[in-house]
Amino acid sequence: MKKNHHLILLPLFVFVVFLISGLIQTPVFGAKAPKKVAILPFTMNADRDLSFLQTGILDMLTTRLMWKDKVEVMEKGIVKQKVSEYQAPFDREKALAIGKALGADYVILGSLTIFGESVSIDAKIFDVTKSDELLAAFNQTKGMDAVIPTVNQFALDINSKILGRRLAPRSYVRMPSERYRQAGPSGLIRVKQDFWKKQNKRSSKINAAILGMDIGDVDGDGKNELVCIGQKALHIYRYVEGTFAQTIKIKGAWSANYVWVDVADLNGNGRAEIYVSNLTMSGADSFVLEWDKGQYRKLVSGLSWFLRVMRHPVEGDLLIGQKRYVDMGLTKDMHILKLENGQIVDEGKTDMLPGRANVFNFAVGYITGEEKLNTALLSKNDNLFLFDEEGEELWRSSEPLGGSLLYQIDNVALPKNLHFTPRVLLTDLNQDGQIEVAVCNNTDTLRGLTENIRMYKNGELRFLTWDGLTLSTAVKTIKFSGAVTAYQIRDVDNDGQDELVVISVKEGWQFMSKGGKSIVVILELGDQE
Repeated sequence: MKKNHHLILLPLFVFVVFLISGLIQTPVFGAKAPKKVAILPFTMNADRDLSFLQTGILDMLTTRLMWKDKVEVMEKGIVKQKVSEYQAPFDREKALAIGKALGADYVILGSLTIFGESVSIDAKIFDVTKSDELLAAFNQTKGMDAVIPTVNQFALDINSKILGRRLAPRSYVRMPSERYRQAGPSGLIRVKQDFWKKQNKRSSKINAAILGMDIGDVDGDGKNELVCIGQKALHIYRYVEGTFAQTIKIKGAWSANYVWVDVADLNGNGRAEIYVSNLTMSGADSFVLEWDKGQYRKLVSGLSWFLRVMRHPVEGDLLIGQKRYVDMGLTKDMHILKLENGQIVDEGKTDMLPGRANVFNFAVGYITGEEKLNTALLSKNDNLFLFDEEGEELWRSSEPLGGSLLYQIDNVALPKNLHFTPRVLLTDLNQDGQIEVAVCNNTDTLRGLTENIRMYKNGELRFLTWDGLTLSTAVKTIKFSGAVTAYQIRDVDNDGQDELVVISVKEGWQFMSKGGKSIVVILELGDQE
């Protein structure tokens, strides 16, 4: 009986083995290989070089159609090489032939034509196997304004109607309402427009050269304070009856050189800590202050870290730090720090940022409207960069932005490889879901003539938005006399509404015995009536 029992079980055992083997070799749950899409370079019919736009359209479609494990956009170098084997002009038949040769499931063919002021864009996607035209997009207009929205809508339609990918239209393609296009938030200038209403701004003078600023509730009373640093002092102000009243001034040591300040309640006790980065001639001597029993006490001092509270859209507020080589620039690595039991604990280095980032010069957010994070940063040479989540460069400014007064310490020029930049701020001015990158633009009259001296004639704050190809200025403030040194969007007057706060400093502040003077301007962000 036992022998027969074994004979009966043997076929069952073999069947199970084959079944398991098949499951291992075959994707479970009916998973399929990703669909392949070949995007042919758009034909440019124009009397000028539009290669940058050709590349931009290709990249724009690629980022919007890529879908992990579902859709694979074929590498553009491979597609370009195959296209070179065919003679222009390209039509449906050639596009299908190229798609078939590449082994693509779908192929996209398009053209952009410019004749005088008239601009037309034409794009189609074909099913290679069925030789069918599945979807077409066409738009004709005066100027380039319709190119990016047309390409983006084409990508959205492909995702929705062909690939079955339901995506809400991303905010960066939404054209602002006509009301916003004409006016913008109160107190800001729409680009190429003169818009400035006195009732929408308030200004105050401060008898100090303010080099950095943040806003938060630092004494736990439920109201925000304006926390500022000069070169050798910390100033805390409260907005009272239309002006800023100084509640306290905390002087640093004779050798103090404050370069950054952030405010955040990272220990969760209801009182925001004040994180001050202090530069010494060979390193750092930073500290953390907190309101305790009627006065500001140092929770931690003598830190060799430069400190920064990083506003991360997923992780929340993170304390990061970076050290400095003796008498040289910042070290390569940034670390996540934690305030714990009155001490700063090093939790290890972070690799979430691109290589050009340092502890002060960047901001992270969903700038392009995609599901992946972007990093915007200011370089030493005052160029603004935009990177994707993998650290690949998406864009860089062709004109200088930023401009800092922190190029001298006690009238001694900093080493060439040590530099400090203004804050890069991410915000959503008109609450439409579209992120703006806010950065100052200070006009240096000596730019390019010397590395160790800056002379800022004036400055402004710009808000740039991603249009699929570039970061371009959407709105900006008026020009301020001297340099814009600090800016933040918080409820500084405690009326329940956030305001834009901008601080500017007159040039020549370093050589004034009383430390210079600053102007603080508050701009309301509500829509114009």
